[in-house]
Amino acid sequence: MRLNTTKLSDMFMDNKNWLNDIRDVAEKFISSHYPQELSMFDTFWNVSSIYLNNIPEDTPPELAISGSQTNAIAGISFNKVESLDLMTPIIIATVTEAILSMKSKRLSNQSLESVIASAASRHGAKPGLIECLAKHLPALCSDIEEVSKDPLKTIISNQPEPQYRIWTAKGTSTVESIEKYVKQKDSYMFFLDLREKTHKSNFPKGGSISTQAVNLLKYLTNRLGLITPSLEIFKNVFDNDVIELTDSDENNIEQQITKLHKYSGKKFRSYLFSDHTEGYGLKESFADKFFFFTRLR
Repeated sequence: MRLNTTKLSDMFMDNKNWLNDIRDVAEKFISSHYPQELSMFDTFWNVSSIYLNNIPEDTPPELAISGSQTNAIAGISFNKVESLDLMTPIIIATVTEAILSMKSKRLSNQSLESVIASAASRHGAKPGLIECLAKHLPALCSDIEEVSKDPLKTIISNQPEPQYRIWTAKGTSTVESIEKYVKQKDSYMFFLDLREKTHKSNFPKGGSISTQAVNLLKYLTNRLGLITPSLEIFKNVFDNDVIELTDSDENNIEQQITKLHKYSGKKFRSYLFSDHTEGYGLKESFADKFFFFTRLR
């Protein structure tokens, strides 16, 4: 097999600012699946782009991928003495390898998933993050590829650029404005800006909720009408490495449910399926009770 010796500068000839591809995909993935880290994205990206800019223009894509740049990105931490166990650097490094692989050669969806899973594992991702990347990243990468092939598909027109990413019962989307949702915010049980680390209830004794409770809420709203086993919830929301659920783990879930219940003025539990022996789930009637958003720019 001949080695593809296409220069990076030629490879991205139709998209001169090729770093934008990597940034856009990584930022959209984090916004959708790990919004709690979105506020730190710009800081990590500014450092990551230094490593990416150091890839020589005449480096074949295969060698650029296997070089030290992506390993260095995945190892970035705010604190060199004690790592903060954040996923953003791993995600950026994995996205970089995925996009360079796609630009280097034609990949089937299955092959791209394998590339992503392999890169994520090598960069230190835990099983839950690897699974999430392999499941959702190919679609985002394919969107970028389609835009590169056909500039007419870009949303660079006279239309305003989307400013917000929103989560509703209809799914996730990007919108220019959330003004219409703000006007009816009082009708929602949870109207949350996901950039905030803590959310204070409007009810006198409602207390507040933070990242763990919000992540649990977001996880359950993605599965309206379904009961999910407690172990699966705990693995995906709290600890990807857990194998068997302990009483302490069960109590942790219950504590977050209680916080959500108090925050909502003690209305939340009425929307949960009452039997928790098999797990937890929200009834479909909760569909119009939540609205999550985050600002993209």
